[in-house]
Amino acid sequence: MNIYDIAKEAGVSISTVSRVLNNKPNVRIETRKRVEAVLKKSDYAPSSIARGLVSKSLDTVGILTIDIRVPHYAETAYILERELFKLGYNAILCNTGGKAENGIDYITTLMQTGVRGVVLIGSVFQNKYIETSLINSFSHIPFIVMNAQLSADNIYSVLLNQKHGMALCLDHLAEKGHTDILYVQDAETFSGTNKASAFIELSEKRGIADAAERLFKTKRGVEGGREVIDRILESKRKFSAIVFGDDNSAVGGMQRLQELHRRIPDDVAIIGWNNTKSSTLCVPYLTTVDNQNEMLGIISVKLLENILAGGKVSRSISIDSGLIVRDST
Repeated sequence: MNIYDIAKEAGVSISTVSRVLNNKPNVRIETRKRVEAVLKKSDYAPSSIARGLVSKSLDTVGILTIDIRVPHYAETAYILERELFKLGYNAILCNTGGKAENGIDYITTLMQTGVRGVVLIGSVFQNKYIETSLINSFSHIPFIVMNAQLSADNIYSVLLNQKHGMALCLDHLAEKGHTDILYVQDAETFSGTNKASAFIELSEKRGIADAAERLFKTKRGVEGGREVIDRILESKRKFSAIVFGDDNSAVGGMQRLQELHRRIPDDVAIIGWNNTKSSTLCVPYLTTVDNQNEMLGIISVKLLENILAGGKVSRSISIDSGLIVRDST
């Protein structure tokens, strides 16, 4: 048995077990006896990691993302690390290199270092293989999943309300007089699928009968944005505004339209998503959905802190997005 198993069987927090192991005060006599009984029964030998849990010398949290080069992932990782540091935690950042499944290898390594929790950045971790592995192999560790939902007692979600963000986009474009609005989906992730579904649902509620036909798919990034513009034009579909699922894709689409002498926003209005630095490194500046990176990071760390302290927490927290209006609309 490890320290997490001991805590679970004794019905106490990990920190309580550590206090008993280190003969620390502030533990009720009844609680101490219950923990000691479990320790004796299991013939538990405390490791240096277990002893370090009280001193905070080994208080470490893992941060896992699929590609740290993605701007909003990088920003989120930075915010998480800073917030963890404020609370006295060290952070270990792992980058799976493009495959969510590789995350299991990294999580296994993190477990061996004695991390107290793991934060998963990105809806790509909405994955049945990941979910099964977390339930079967790592049930003793709390996981915070950002922008994804997995069903397990040790997994907690902090979500951006994508439907709210899409509603802001469509309302803003409607106020500008646009009725021929397209959406470009650039990822098959939990988040990407939710945005696309929200576009179709909200468009249909606005009386658009062919909403599904106004959805185009491409790969994420500048090249994906450029390529999808050519396909949209080839389709002969009428449009006056396009919402993209990512800023980089939006910038690529805007570049291609400008090469074809389409004026932004006079001929075509463009909206991106994620409010990355790319949104202000283009001309005109890009209107974009603000995914509240800082707030997501702060809430994720606070949630993990409360879990480790044994407090009552919600399994899922949702945050509304915002819309930053700039010159592209």
